[in-house]
Amino acid sequence: MNHVRSELLRTTSKIVALARSGRISHARNLFDEMPHRDPVAWNAMLSAYSNLGLYQQSLALFETMRISHSKPDDFSYSASLSACASSSCLPFGTRIHALVLVSGYRSSLPVGNSLVDMYGKCLCPDDASKVFDEMTDRNEVTWCSLLFAYANSCQFGMAFHLFHSMPKRVEIAWNIMIAGHARCGEVESCLHLFKEMCLSSYLPDQWTLSALMNACTESMELLYGCMVHGFVIKSGWSSAMEVKNSVLSFYAKLECQSDAMKQAPEKDVVSWTSMIAGYTRNGNGEQALSMFVEMMRNYVPLDDLVAGAVLHACASLAILDHGKAMHSCVIHHGLDKHLYVGNSLVNMYAKCGDIESSRVSFHGIVKKDIVSWNSMLFAFGLHGHANEALCLYREMVASGVRPDDVTFTGLLMTCSHLGLIDEGFAFFESISLEFGLSPGMDHVACMVDMLGRGGYVAEAISLAKKYSKTSRDRTNSWEVLLGACYTHSDLGTGSSVGEYLKHLEPQKEVGYVLLSNLYCASGQWKEAERVRRAMMDQGVRKVPGSSWIEIRNKVTAFVSGNNSYPHMAEISKMLCFLELEMRHMFSLHGFGTFRLQRLNSMGKDKSVEQDEVISVEYRVSMYCNACERTVAKAISKCKGVEKFVTDMNEHRVVVTGRIDPNKVLKKIKKKTSKKVEIIVENQDENSDDGSNNECDGIVLVPLFFLGNDCCISNETLMMFNDDNPNACVLM
Repeated sequence: MNHVRSELLRTTSKIVALARSGRISHARNLFDEMPHRDPVAWNAMLSAYSNLGLYQQSLALFETMRISHSKPDDFSYSASLSACASSSCLPFGTRIHALVLVSGYRSSLPVGNSLVDMYGKCLCPDDASKVFDEMTDRNEVTWCSLLFAYANSCQFGMAFHLFHSMPKRVEIAWNIMIAGHARCGEVESCLHLFKEMCLSSYLPDQWTLSALMNACTESMELLYGCMVHGFVIKSGWSSAMEVKNSVLSFYAKLECQSDAMKQAPEKDVVSWTSMIAGYTRNGNGEQALSMFVEMMRNYVPLDDLVAGAVLHACASLAILDHGKAMHSCVIHHGLDKHLYVGNSLVNMYAKCGDIESSRVSFHGIVKKDIVSWNSMLFAFGLHGHANEALCLYREMVASGVRPDDVTFTGLLMTCSHLGLIDEGFAFFESISLEFGLSPGMDHVACMVDMLGRGGYVAEAISLAKKYSKTSRDRTNSWEVLLGACYTHSDLGTGSSVGEYLKHLEPQKEVGYVLLSNLYCASGQWKEAERVRRAMMDQGVRKVPGSSWIEIRNKVTAFVSGNNSYPHMAEISKMLCFLELEMRHMFSLHGFGTFRLQRLNSMGKDKSVEQDEVISVEYRVSMYCNACERTVAKAISKCKGVEKFVTDMNEHRVVVTGRIDPNKVLKKIKKKTSKKVEIIVENQDENSDDGSNNECDGIVLVPLFFLGNDCCISNETLMMFNDDNPNACVLM
């Protein structure tokens, strides 16, 4: 008997030693080979999994223990409840709670504390309070666990009541209150608690100061952050790693990277992650990548958070090759199955233009969360895949994932860019009616943009006035409205919207620039100059346009107005050469051709007065403002047109009404000095005469409408000629 106990003790000690060294698989193999296991061995293995963050394995082992001959004790229940708390697994935690009541461990103080902690971390403070009230024996851990339950759920009224009722306020209780307010960004409440803590003769520790710095980071308050940093230095806590990383994150988020680096002579993986994420968040993607290279040279182990931050940097720069290289690095380190990394891959490939790789990365995520679905929705919307986006949304809802505000922002943005007005309204109404959410500023802006693109400027104004409650909401919505007025050359509404924007946000450039461009497009140069002069008088400067290109693993950026680039002379010569080539290519072909297809699909009874929604497709190789504005004006002023939606992403227009093609031709001829030819194709099989009279809709295809800004390649011309040679007169 003594020999068996001695062997059990020796094997259990080996399991603990292997687990502490990180060799958990070896520890589990040794555990499985044990001929006899006592509760101590089971508890050692349960704790080993929990200490390494392998909570699901810990809970699975607890299930195995239950069906074996070994009965769980109070330590077994505490370890399992701790795993439930850390993984926020409430259903499993409630099952263990039931087992505790059945097995008679209800009065155990460690088990009771674990139950309060579990319910608190699973955001169930009321259940935690019930367990607390049923406990006959309590200690400081019990009180602090319930205090954390209220603070973690942002129920600060109950938290303060409990805080003032505590028999003794220990340091950890102050830290819980400060950290709870810090998570909500209430920096002034944190500082008030901190001052009260110091006056009560309690000394702050590294966790107190770390929570204070995090509060300053969330609130973006530079003055408060510098004050807390000064106290950190004065109190001698600046060398503590937790405080150091919090200070680093604060300066990195406020774009003070040089100050941040000075605070971290010794850096761990958290320090590197904070710096890389800070550079990425502040638009310094190149510096973030350089920091990552330096990190790898210092042999700092790569984790999922660093990998995700680097992938976000690649996405912000839209450099696909670097993103693919990082993807290879992720696979090499075995991080590709992490959820955060998977979501970052979906986002990176989408923003770098590789929608197929984004789709593959999405399907490679085993357990998708709401961020995964939203990332893929935005990817489809960004690339104009409306059908895929809508199908993905339906699949998401069917799988039991509840959409959030970001989901509807992505859906409404997709509907706006693709002219899906009916679908957009359906989604907008479902936000509150079906899912009980309140339409946010982004949702309203998307709806205003969608209506504005479709020419429903009056309806867009009405919607903006209805939902824009704050000054910031009004600014966002009215900026979108002004853009819609510019698109449709609505000078009357646009001028009033622009003047309102100038009064609402006199220090923002968008209102001035859009209003000036609207006046220029309408030929009112004096008014445009007046707006520009008012912009200069207010001290507002337009952010210059920029672009960049990656060649041979080097990114070169170009900024408008700055010509101090290497090889600028050669670049200018090449641009002049291309301009001459285009002028020569199109000098003899300065006219446009449109194909108008009759779509009388109402049936044999032509007397039925019924409108039809039809598609008008643009066959141009690139976005052209001149083409879009000319065609939009022509359609809008034709008799019989009720509504139309222009979408340059898909090169199409959706038109409703009864339209005379000849009047469209006349309107286009009035809008341009170019020669225009029109071809009408009768697609109505039941039509007897094939006349070009009024039809229920037209498919208008501008083949080659060449304005000053147009650029159509020979390849595009030949491709279209091969498909429909009779519709083209150029070649």
